[in-house]
Amino acid sequence: MLFSQIHNTTVLSLWGLITHRLMVNSAVWMSILHGRETHLFPYLAGTLLWIIVEEKAFIVNTLKNYVDSNFRTLPDRNNTAIAGSSMGAYISLFAAILRQDVFSKVGVFSPALWFNDSAMLNFIQENNIVEDLTVYLDVGTQETSGMREDFPEVYISGAEKLCVSLRKQRNVTIDYHLWGGDTHSESAWAKRFPEMLKLFYC
Repeated sequence: MLFSQIHNTTVLSLWGLITHRLMVNSAVWMSILHGRETHLFPYLAGTLLWIIVEEKAFIVNTLKNYVDSNFRTLPDRNNTAIAGSSMGAYISLFAAILRQDVFSKVGVFSPALWFNDSAMLNFIQENNIVEDLTVYLDVGTQETSGMREDFPEVYISGAEKLCVSLRKQRNVTIDYHLWGGDTHSESAWAKRFPEMLKLFYC
């Protein structure tokens, strides 16, 4: 399952999944076009319950159940991953930790940790990861969305803090990449997407 930020085309094209068909020809991919910041970020609604009810319930109880019922899938956690970029990376990591019974792998591309880094870091510290979890984490050195003067540094420092926090969890295997020159864009994530696929499925 993938979160994309763009509304006028498909994440399958943007992230190059079609061109990577040799690597994903046995996988079923579902993409979620979000654009719903108040649904994705827990502090905007004042409680983690918001994200649990609004997003996790939809992904696990509605979307995944539909896919497993209508496609030839391997529904167990060892064959189920979730991934996203920017805000989608934030929610994907939340979902993977909250529902360790469902997800065994999570792709975290250019996480927008700066939006509320304390909520995520506290969440990781307060929730033991008791099941094996494979994490692909990356960030580019030129990440910016034009809203803050401390871009791209804040993206890099956020990803590094996230990496340190996750490595303290004994059941986490993390693959962290710092990509020189990469921007905060769908084209950059498409270029890096095969690295996650190789980690998860090769």
